[in-house]
Amino acid sequence: MGRKPKLRKPLPWFKIVVVKKMNRNSARSRTNRMASIAVCALMLRAALTCLGDSSTADVRTIMEKAIQAQNVTSNTSGIPRLTYTKINITDEMDGNGDVKAHHEKTWDVFVSGSTNTWKLISVNGHPPTPAELKLDAEVDNSVKALAGSGRHEDRLLSPDVLARYDFQLLRVASVNGRPAFEIAFTGKNPPLATHSLADRFLNRLSGRIWIDQAEYEVAQADIRLASQLDILGGLVGSLKKVAFTMTRTRLSDGIWLSTWSTGDFEARKLLKTIRIKLRSESANIKPAT
Repeated sequence: MGRKPKLRKPLPWFKIVVVKKMNRNSARSRTNRMASIAVCALMLRAALTCLGDSSTADVRTIMEKAIQAQNVTSNTSGIPRLTYTKINITDEMDGNGDVKAHHEKTWDVFVSGSTNTWKLISVNGHPPTPAELKLDAEVDNSVKALAGSGRHEDRLLSPDVLARYDFQLLRVASVNGRPAFEIAFTGKNPPLATHSLADRFLNRLSGRIWIDQAEYEVAQADIRLASQLDILGGLVGSLKKVAFTMTRTRLSDGIWLSTWSTGDFEARKLLKTIRIKLRSESANIKPAT
């Protein structure tokens, strides 16, 4: 006869209760974990959605406040007066990248509120000739006719800028030891309608701008030409490169001033290539006496 199979001993009642409780607790735990994961996923999705919306809103608010700060500065007549020396250097380059012509101009600049007065004091190291003074006065009058308040090289923002470009807030960075919003901008796609060569040029610009976190002043800018601009289909010429940088500094009395800028421009006129490099510096900044 074969051997009888062993019968498992029944578990004591208390072990049955424990096992059942463990199974129920395990199932309940899995259910709770799944519910928690689902809730977290929904919360994360909602947070990311809100963050995306608020980032877009925040960067537009930053740009609007920057425009307001620029307009307040431009229209304030009670800010302290100051004087400084402006030095502009222009180098014309040949095809090999060597300097073929060097031009240097120096002005004494007087600032009071929205009024800037530029006095040409030197051209290539010598006092300006009557013809050079006349040409500079014509430039000054032309700028005043357009801007209404003299030369302002650091007015970059306007409502048109908000309409023409898309902005993205990248981070908060340090510029001259002060926290600033670092913002990237590109031309809208599709671009705004163009009515002139200037519109086509502006639609092709992109870059970054840094807005002071405390005062919403432009602290720094880096502007580039994103794509070549042809004139009459390229028959007359084309603008191949534009690279402009600018740094503004907050002075101790609260005035913001463009203290350094550079430009690198390359174009073609018919069969001739033109390349120009610019440097501009503000020095000897002091209160006017």
